[in-house]
Amino acid sequence: MNPYLPYRLLLLLGFVLIKGPVSAQQSLTFYQMTEVPQANLLNPAHGIPCSWYLGMPGFASLHAGYDNTFFSAADLMDGDRWNTPRIADRLHRSDLLALEGDIALFDLGHWVGRWDLRFTVREQAGLSLSFDRDLPTLLFTGNGSSIGESVRIDRFSPRAMHFRSYGLGLSRSWNGRTRLGVRTRLLFGKAGLVQGPSRMEFSTSRDEFYLHFAGNYALRFDLPVELVPDATDRVTSAQLAADDPLAYLLNRSNPGLAFDAGVIHRYDEKTTLSASLLDLGFLAWRTQPQRLDVTGQASFLGFDGSTEFISIQHLEELADSLLHLLEQDLSAGSFLTALTPQLFLGAHHQVNEKLRLDLSSRSALYPHKIHTSLSVGAGYRIGEHLHARVAWSWINRSPLNLGAGLAWQGRNLHLHIVSDNVSGFLLPMQTRSLNLRIGAGFSWGCPRDVRNARRDVPAAASTLAGDCSWAGGDRQRGWFRRKTGF
Repeated sequence: MNPYLPYRLLLLLGFVLIKGPVSAQQSLTFYQMTEVPQANLLNPAHGIPCSWYLGMPGFASLHAGYDNTFFSAADLMDGDRWNTPRIADRLHRSDLLALEGDIALFDLGHWVGRWDLRFTVREQAGLSLSFDRDLPTLLFTGNGSSIGESVRIDRFSPRAMHFRSYGLGLSRSWNGRTRLGVRTRLLFGKAGLVQGPSRMEFSTSRDEFYLHFAGNYALRFDLPVELVPDATDRVTSAQLAADDPLAYLLNRSNPGLAFDAGVIHRYDEKTTLSASLLDLGFLAWRTQPQRLDVTGQASFLGFDGSTEFISIQHLEELADSLLHLLEQDLSAGSFLTALTPQLFLGAHHQVNEKLRLDLSSRSALYPHKIHTSLSVGAGYRIGEHLHARVAWSWINRSPLNLGAGLAWQGRNLHLHIVSDNVSGFLLPMQTRSLNLRIGAGFSWGCPRDVRNARRDVPAAASTLAGDCSWAGGDRQRGWFRRKTGF
């Protein structure tokens, strides 16, 4: 059996997702850009200041990035050798590598009375790997530190999904100070891989320097791949199935359901609190669902980490020796997977007509790992139409994250670009986080001046929300400048 089959499946899925959209969803800086209509994607309570809003089809909101709590690229190598002491030193009790995200293909909003209606079509994809430090410690430093102990190594959890969602959201103000919003989304999975119920551990005896493995490890997947067995019917490799992008993208055999909810509360005239819970849902995989279970026990002579063994060849030989002694069971069977729930919390304080200070946090629930990030930022309105934001964030156990964003709010045209870590693009080898979000949209049926602006939308009532920044002398300008702000 090829011991790297699970990782090849991950790479295959990564190739499938790269052919389509792949993006990330950290979005702490963007969460506080309430002047942007697409902020509703992160908090369904956000309304729109105009009667109609339409995100630019295919370009309403595009977001790409990755997260790594473990290492930066500069940590990996020492000259032409693996920097194993530094890699081992970077390990935490639990770590996460993730690439996940969201593209809003279609985003339509309509203001009816006190209600805001929102219909959104989104393409969402994600790859992640969460793990405890025990298995990497074994590989990087040997098993000398675990003599006489049993250590679980099944918390090595790959996870990958690609799905499309069709969402219908409602939001409204209930008492003039609090605004609530909910969104229901119908999901259709395209490809998925998750860890199944597993329990595997290793131990090292005090009398002999041997490693003993025992237990089971399970994967559940529904991928556009073909599994290739050997003469003994053991799966040895996998390859992409016949490439039919249209059938893949239109597949509706893996249904699911998800819910989002949000609240915005104006504490006083200058302070606003907000919270949102996203991606609370599941997918049922039924197109070509497979279950791979590896069970049994094995023993082999351990290693002390004093020699150079961190190489692809060494790891392949080590895994071959181990996994040839374990039993493999491949079967068909549908399965359910939960989405990765996200919780956003925020607060902002209006210092004056142009300046606003804010705090925000995001927590995402991965297998065996809660990934939390914090941000402190400020927003400033420049002239009538331009809004700028800067933010400092603690992301992936690193304080080296300087975020920034710009939003152009014309009467009908909206543009934005934002990143949680601009410094990552300047120092890519030292960063653990990279992301970028851009988007565009249009509004019409807008109030002609500030007296007619909506007051039931806390964001629209804010001087930083762009509700009527186009008012005043606009009627004296040309048609193009009135519409776009340029």
